[in-house]
Amino acid sequence: MARLQSERDKLASELGRVGAVLGRYDAEKVMAANGKASPRWDKAVKMLDELLPLPDIKRGDG
Repeated sequence: MARLQSERDKLASELGRVGAVLGRYDAEKVMAANGKASPRWDKAVKMLDELLPLPDIKRGDG
């Protein structure tokens, strides 16, 4: 049972990191659209867009 808990904790940690990276990616993409992205992140966003095109996430009810 402890092993299962440990594996679940590891998975939760990894998912948290992925969520943080995707959140930063989304924020930098918006900043890049406004011409305010840092050069390092702007390059990373462009590379990610080429490798893994993600649809724009629509927020809200619309």
